[in-house]
Amino acid sequence: MNNTNKCICMPNDKYDRISSLPDEMLQHILSFLGIRQSVQTSVVSKRWVNLWTSLSHLNFDPHEFVLEDESDAKFKKFVEMLLSRHETSFLDNFQIKILDQYGCFDLVRTCVSYAMKVNPRVFSVEAPFFHKDICGPIFSCESIEELFLRKSNYPHRIPDFVNLPRIRRLQLTGTRLDNGCITIPDFVNLPRIRRLQLTRTRLDNGCITRLFSGCPVLEDVSLEYCSGEISCIFSQKLKYLSLCHCVFLRDYRLMCVDSCLLGDAVNSVIISRPFHVEFMWKSVGTTAVGNTFSFMRNVFHYFDFGDNIGGLSDVIVLKLHIKEMKHISGAAMPKLGEFHNLIDLCLGSWCMTCNLSPVALFLQQTPNLQKITLYMCARHCRVEETGIDKKMDHLMWVYLLRYLYGCKNLRQVEIKLFKDYIRVHKINKAVLPRRTQKRGIEIIVSEHI
Repeated sequence: MNNTNKCICMPNDKYDRISSLPDEMLQHILSFLGIRQSVQTSVVSKRWVNLWTSLSHLNFDPHEFVLEDESDAKFKKFVEMLLSRHETSFLDNFQIKILDQYGCFDLVRTCVSYAMKVNPRVFSVEAPFFHKDICGPIFSCESIEELFLRKSNYPHRIPDFVNLPRIRRLQLTGTRLDNGCITIPDFVNLPRIRRLQLTRTRLDNGCITRLFSGCPVLEDVSLEYCSGEISCIFSQKLKYLSLCHCVFLRDYRLMCVDSCLLGDAVNSVIISRPFHVEFMWKSVGTTAVGNTFSFMRNVFHYFDFGDNIGGLSDVIVLKLHIKEMKHISGAAMPKLGEFHNLIDLCLGSWCMTCNLSPVALFLQQTPNLQKITLYMCARHCRVEETGIDKKMDHLMWVYLLRYLYGCKNLRQVEIKLFKDYIRVHKINKAVLPRRTQKRGIEIIVSEHI
C-alpha cells in the first residue's frame, strides 16, 4: 500500500515553531515592533504573556496613541504601567518622546528614575523641558554610551558636574536662541566620547577650553544654531568639524581650527553660515612642530563677500544659495582667484539676475571642477523682469554651454528647475528628469522639490 500521499494530522500547537524559540530570539523579534504592539502580543498564547516584561529595547512613541481620545493621558498611563512591570537588570536602549507639556515633568522624572536603575547603554529623551535635578543622574551615569537629550520649549538645566566615563556619542538640543540656550558646565569628563553634537548652545572660549579638555579623543564635532563669543577651536584629535547657522561675535574676525596631530591630518571642514554658505575645506599640508607633532591651522573668516570671497580659494566643495549674493556679485566676482581644489560647485538662482555670468566666471577659475549644480527660478530671471524676448534666454544658455564644454575635467551638470520656472517656460514635467550626454558631460535636468 502506497502511503506517500497520506496527510499526517498533527495538533495545531505543533506547528507553532516561533513560540518554541528561546526568549532572547523572541524578544529580538519584538524589538522590531512598536512598544504597544509588543505588549499586545501577550494575548497570543501563554508562551508570550510575559516576554515584553524583559525587553532590552524600550522605545515609547506617543504617535501610537494620537488617534485616541485623551491620548496624552493614555500614553502617560501606558508608560507608567509598563515600567512598573518591566523586569531587567540591563537595558540596551531606552527612548521616549513626550508631547504633553503639562504632564511632562512627572513622566520625565519617572523615566529617568527607572532608566538609571537598569544601566542603559543608549538613552534618548525628547520632551518640552527638563529640570536640573532630573538631569543630574543622567550626566553621572557610568553605563551610558550614547546620550540624546532634545527639548522643544525651555532651556536645558545641565548640572555643573558632567561625568560620563563610557559615553561615545552625545547630542544635546536646546531651544530657540531668543529663549535661552544650553550652557557648558564647569566640569566635563567624557574620556571616550568621539562624536559630539550641540544644538542651540551658548559657547565662549572658556566653554570650548573646558569642553575639549574633558574630551581627549573627540574626533567629530557638530554645532548647529550656536552662539557666543568664540575665537578658536582646539583639539588633539579633531578630524571633522561642522558649523551650521552659528552666530559668533564679529569682534573676532578670525576663527581658527587648530589640531595637533600624531599621524593623520584634519580631513575636512564644512561650514554653513546664517546666510547659507556651505563649503568644505580639505587640508593640503602640515608644518612640523618640534620632532613629534604635526600641526595644522585652518583659518575661516567671517566672510564679507565684497572683499573676502577669495578666502575660499582652497575649498573642494562650495555651495552658494544666499539671495544677498545678487547685490554684491558685481563687486565680488571680479576678485575671484583660481579655485585649484574645487571639484563640486553649487550655485543658487541668484546668478540668473546676472544672466548666469557668475557661472561663466566660476567655470573660468575652476580648472579641476568635476560637477556643477545650478538652480533655475523664474523670479530671478531677467528675461521675465524686463520683458526681453525669449531668444535672449536661449542665447544665455548657448553662452553658458560654451563654457561648460570648455571645462576639460567637468563630468556632470545638474540643473534643478523651480516650479515657477517650469510654469513660465512651459516645460513638460512628465519628461523630468532628463539625462543627456554631450561631449563627455552628463547633463541632468530635474524639478527642484
